[in-house]
Amino acid sequence: MGRNVRIVGVSLLRNEEYFAAWALMNAASFCDRIIVMDNRSQDRTRRIVEAVAEVHPHVEIMDVRNARRTHKYLEPLAGTPTWIFSLDGDEIHDPAGLAAMRQRFLAGCYDRYWRVTGHMVNVVGLRSEEGVVSGYAHAAGECRLFNFRAIESWRGGNERLHGGEVVFKPGFGGTALHLWKRKTWDEASFRCLHLCFMPRSSLDKAGDLANGEFGRKNPAEFYKERFLYRRLRRAVRRRLKPGGVADFRDYKRHYAQGPVGEFDITGFGRPSDFRAVDPHCDEAMAVLRTATERLPGSASVRNNEAGDGL
Repeated sequence: MGRNVRIVGVSLLRNEEYFAAWALMNAASFCDRIIVMDNRSQDRTRRIVEAVAEVHPHVEIMDVRNARRTHKYLEPLAGTPTWIFSLDGDEIHDPAGLAAMRQRFLAGCYDRYWRVTGHMVNVVGLRSEEGVVSGYAHAAGECRLFNFRAIESWRGGNERLHGGEVVFKPGFGGTALHLWKRKTWDEASFRCLHLCFMPRSSLDKAGDLANGEFGRKNPAEFYKERFLYRRLRRAVRRRLKPGGVADFRDYKRHYAQGPVGEFDITGFGRPSDFRAVDPHCDEAMAVLRTATERLPGSASVRNNEAGDGL
């Protein structure tokens, strides 16, 4: 792709005040442009993103009312020398690793691939002072970039980078390079912490989390809840299992597969590193501490002599 290549980050956020600054700031230098789609956030998310944009002017903010109608904003980039970087508000990337990956993308090392994926750990416990995280690796979910130069079009999608029909250019296909299959976590540059089992907003203290479910819904899942049959199904589950879903494996089960391991996260930083753009970052630190102590599977974290470690 040569020198014309660009890396465009796309982030769909809804009430992500705890980790939005951490996610965006860690990824900012990797991207030539970041499009933040704010899906009607009601907490501090918008103010945090605006503060990030003050530091990094290539961060753009877009208001979107329907998360299921966001892919259309990416359709004009099809056929251009652009890598689209999927970045969620609960995905924290290794900034030093991304810096190394950027040079490889700009040098054209991955031009022949449609998709490049990296390591992702679905986090259940985090001791940031020790640089250690506990979680599920190689379960469903992976950090990823899409090569839009390889396609003629991608139309009919719903949520950004989901669904629809991809038409490839001659000589290209749906080939993927799964870097996580080639290197270990410690060897990899492209790697990510997925905080899928953590509350991401002060608004999460009500509703599902209050009833014992860990994690929270993504924007598209909020949209699905509008359908009556989904609400009825949820009500039936509540009736059959009074008190809510006590086992977090019942929530986003596909993120909780296999054994829980420990992984080095030296260099990933922590929310409190970004106090300048999120003055309330201590709330996020407290959330990580509380969730680490409380989540099933993190007994080794709770029993560690370091205590809260945050």
